[in-house]
Amino acid sequence: IRDRLFSESINTDEIQLSFFDVDQGVGSPLELVIISATEIQLIFAFPFDAGIIYSMSINGVSDCPGNILTNSNHEFGIPAQPNAFDVLITEIFADPEPQVGLPTVEFLEIYNSSNQIYNLENWLLRDATSETELPNHLLTPNQYLILCDDDDIDQFLSFGNALGVSGFPTLNNSSDELSISDQDDNLIHFVAYNDDWYQSNVKKLGGWSLEMIDTNNPCQGSENWSASTDAQGGTPGQANSIEESNPDDTNPDLLRILVNSSTEIELVFSEGLDINSAIVSDRFFISQGIGAPIQARVRFPFLNRIVLTLSTALQPQTIYIIEVDNSVTDCVGNEIGIFDTLSFGLSETAEVGDVLINEILSNPLSGGSDYIEIYNNSNKIIAIDELLVGRYDSEGILDDIEIISEERIQLLPQGYLAISENIPFLIDNYQ
Repeated sequence: IRDRLFSESINTDEIQLSFFDVDQGVGSPLELVIISATEIQLIFAFPFDAGIIYSMSINGVSDCPGNILTNSNHEFGIPAQPNAFDVLITEIFADPEPQVGLPTVEFLEIYNSSNQIYNLENWLLRDATSETELPNHLLTPNQYLILCDDDDIDQFLSFGNALGVSGFPTLNNSSDELSISDQDDNLIHFVAYNDDWYQSNVKKLGGWSLEMIDTNNPCQGSENWSASTDAQGGTPGQANSIEESNPDDTNPDLLRILVNSSTEIELVFSEGLDINSAIVSDRFFISQGIGAPIQARVRFPFLNRIVLTLSTALQPQTIYIIEVDNSVTDCVGNEIGIFDTLSFGLSETAEVGDVLINEILSNPLSGGSDYIEIYNNSNKIIAIDELLVGRYDSEGILDDIEIISEERIQLLPQGYLAISENIPFLIDNYQ
């Protein structure tokens, strides 16, 4: 069934079924129902398939004075249900000033990377602190769409397809977490950007957008984003200026384990994972008789975090080993890498003598940072988030106290941990 609305009253006495023809083998309607002088309803023999764009040709419809509509073509379709990464956030304009060429207001660009059409109505756009619903809009295959505040829509209409959004989030200049979810709150795409992604100390000061390099590589962060090279400072509603092939050939690695409780652990990977492969519980195996978890779920919107619910509670003073099956993949299908196992357990509070400062670098190589190495001198599993690091000043007062980690990282018995402000430099030059 398809409703048609006209801009003025039509001659309903002479309207015929043959005036309407739909492609894809559909043809003319079986029945026509007059709703009003400007609206009719067409009934077809077969239901339309979701996600397909149809074109209707209208010939012969006339208005009351006798003006005839000929060769008028109109596209329509029934929206499909999206999968993860079908619609991507592809451009971020978080810091419009100083002006380079674009309007001095914020925008996001999204892109339909699929061959389906989607209705954005009631989809959720979020940043780290807010969320808003998107209005009704049909997003067609391979279409770019500018999202901006309702009040700013007129400034972007000349650039391409644009959609004003009530309550459009304020994009933080230095970093933010952006996501798009469908009307059922299924995550479609997530981007956690920061201003290092510009790859330019000049462009990150403002006026330039961040652009995705390769839309076939939707989960990588800084490796697949950079500042626009367009003279205007960005390419809203168009293919990105830095668009090129940038495949993800890197295997995801298991980086660390957070023990949330005796029956829940959280695995942190080096990159975002394919959701369907990561929520199969028997792809994770835990030693000491626990086996597979009873549930595996993604810690939305962070696709690189998997939360496992255990069938048996963890026991104190016991070290467990988890192994991740290589059927768990990243977003583009790369299997888990060689770092697929880690040890963990329930942590205990450190006492005097349990953790020692074992090594100090106070005069690093040029461009580097100091570091200290700590050593777990006990048989306990120590929670790093409970430890602080500082120094004594000349008067013997403890000063410059810092939390080592805000996450519940563990230091296993007889384990070592290096602490520095510049970990990449430390790895490149001292490992």
